[in-house]
Amino acid sequence: MNARFLIVDDEKSILFAMDEYFGTLGYKVDCANDLASAKALLRAAEYPLIIADLRLGGSDNQDGLEIVACAHKHYPKTRIVLLTAYGSPALTAEAQTRGADVVLNKPMSLPKLALIVTELLEARHD
Repeated sequence: MNARFLIVDDEKSILFAMDEYFGTLGYKVDCANDLASAKALLRAAEYPLIIADLRLGGSDNQDGLEIVACAHKHYPKTRIVLLTAYGSPALTAEAQTRGADVVLNKPMSLPKLALIVTELLEARHD
């Protein structure tokens, strides 16, 4: 596997851990820690998969939903995972309406997340 995907999270330690973990699995990862950086990367490249945190910048914003909508609008085949510590049925419904494939609650173990990533990437090629 050598798929390149985008991870968006405002916590540098999470970005580092995911980058390292997915790198050991053969993936290439681009990282962004805010909405502006994520949008810049999305303008530059199409990703087969995006993992985005709901809240960026440590506030009550929902920048992750904007990333989901932006990615889905420009790249409808991109698979999107939204991570949040603030999940609810209403949030899941909103995220899926905007184009998220999966909404997962934090904390999420990296092996479990990797399994979901693999399944989404395989489904993308079917």
